[in-house]
Amino acid sequence: MKKVLSSLLIIISIFCLSGCINKERLDIEKPSSYKLLEDGTYAAEYDVGSRYCDGICLKIPNKYEGKKVTQLANINGFREGILKIKISKNISHINLDELYELENLREIVVSKQNKNYSSLDGILYTKQRTELIYSPRAISGEIRFPLVLTKIGTKAFSESRSLISIEIPENVTEIGDYAFYKCDNLQWLSFHENCEIAEIGEYAFSNCRILQNFSFPKNCVITKINKRTFEGCDGIWYLTLPKSIKIIDEYAFYDCYALKTIDFYDNSQLEEILAYAFGHCTSLEKISISNTLKFIGDGAFYNCRNLKEIHYNGTAEQWERIVIEKDNEYLNSTNVNFKQ
Repeated sequence: MKKVLSSLLIIISIFCLSGCINKERLDIEKPSSYKLLEDGTYAAEYDVGSRYCDGICLKIPNKYEGKKVTQLANINGFREGILKIKISKNISHINLDELYELENLREIVVSKQNKNYSSLDGILYTKQRTELIYSPRAISGEIRFPLVLTKIGTKAFSESRSLISIEIPENVTEIGDYAFYKCDNLQWLSFHENCEIAEIGEYAFSNCRILQNFSFPKNCVITKINKRTFEGCDGIWYLTLPKSIKIIDEYAFYDCYALKTIDFYDNSQLEEILAYAFGHCTSLEKISISNTLKFIGDGAFYNCRNLKEIHYNGTAEQWERIVIEKDNEYLNSTNVNFKQ
C-alpha cells in the first residue's frame, strides 16, 4: 500500500512540474482576504501558498459579496512562484510596490473592459497607453512601444533581468526616477534622433553595469541630466552630450570608471556641472568644454587622476571666469587648450 501511495505522489509531482513548464497551465491563486474600502468596494489581498510547482497566476475577481473589487492591495507569501497576474475590469488602483517585489513575474494581462489600465505584450500601461507603468522583471522578447507613448514611469523597468537593448521612442518626453535602474543585462541604449525629453529622472539608468553602447543623437533635445542618472554605468567609455543640455546634476555620471572621453556637439548650451557629476571617473583622459559653461561644482571631476587633455571652446579670459569649486585638483592641474 505504501509503495502504491509513493508511486502516486511521484506521478502527481511530475504532472505538476510539467504543468509549470507549460505557461498556459498555471495554478490559479485567488485572494486570501478582502478589505472593505470607504467607497463600499473591496481591495484584494493575497497570501500565496507554496506549491509543488512554482507557476502561479494571480486572478483578481470582478466582485466579492456582490460589491466591486477595485484594488490590488497586498501580495504576501510565496512571491517567487508568481508568473502572471490577471487584472479584472473593475480595478482602478494597483499597489505598485507589491509588483516591484515579484522577481519572476513575466506577464500582466488586463481586461479589455478595464477603464483605467491596459496591457500590451505583458506590460502594464495606462488605458490610452500614453504611460508605461510597469514591465515585469522576467518578461522576455522584444519590447514593442505603442506610438502614443509619452512617458516611461517610475521603476518601469527597474531590475529587469532580460532587457538587453532599448530605444527610447520619439514621442517620449519623460523618463521617471529609477526607470531602468540596475538592469544588469542592458547593453545598448539609444534615443530617437528627434527626441525631446523634458526630464530624465534621478537614478534612471543607474547601476546598469554593462551598458556600453550608448549615445545621444545630435538633434536630441534634453536640457538636464538629473542626479545620479547614469551613476555606476561603468561600461560607458565614450560620451557625447547633446547641445541642448544646460545642467549636469550631482553624481550624474559618478563612478563611470571606464569613461575616457567627454565631448559636446557644436554650439553646446552647457552652463553648470554640479557636484561630483563625473567624480571617480578614474579612466577619464579627455574632456571638451563649451564656452557657455559658468560653474563647476565641488568634486565634479574628483579623482579623475588620468585626465590629460582639456579642450575649451573659448578664450583664457573666459576660462578664468568659470567658478570652479573645491576637490577638482586634477582639473585644475591639467593644461587647457583654448580654441580662441
